[in-house]
Amino acid sequence: IFVDNKANLTITGVEFNKNTSYYGGGAIYIRSGSQLKASDSIFSTNDAVYGGAILAEHNGTKLEITDTTFAQNIATNYGGGLYIDEASASTIITIEDAKFENNSAKDHPVNGNSSAIAKLDGSKLVIKKDNRTAWDYTILQFFSDAEFDALP
Repeated sequence: IFVDNKANLTITGVEFNKNTSYYGGGAIYIRSGSQLKASDSIFSTNDAVYGGAILAEHNGTKLEITDTTFAQNIATNYGGGLYIDEASASTIITIEDAKFENNSAKDHPVNGNSSAIAKLDGSKLVIKKDNRTAWDYTILQFFSDAEFDALP
């Protein structure tokens, strides 16, 4: 799914399985001030160059991810589960009660390049405190600030 130009997408109880993108976001590529609200959903075995499941980029893009599982997604480069790029502080990614399991960034295993989430910009990532979030063994990779209510 390609979400662009300040569009809004809400998904509830949806499974994205075995999708492929030759650029970014095996399941969803969202950019340019658009908004995604995902809840009670599953992203599994999706594949892309950047962001195996989701690629979020450009200023003003917002993601709210709640009670959602990211499992066995693969990125060739960064962010097996989720990749955030080319954004500023107006881009806000909020994750609550999510599971990231067995995601990978396959071309850079030595550096990891984040099996769960890679964030390479000035966007704001908030991971809220909860009692259910599960994480990959190579969790996060940041080249800018992030805010945590609780570390995984």
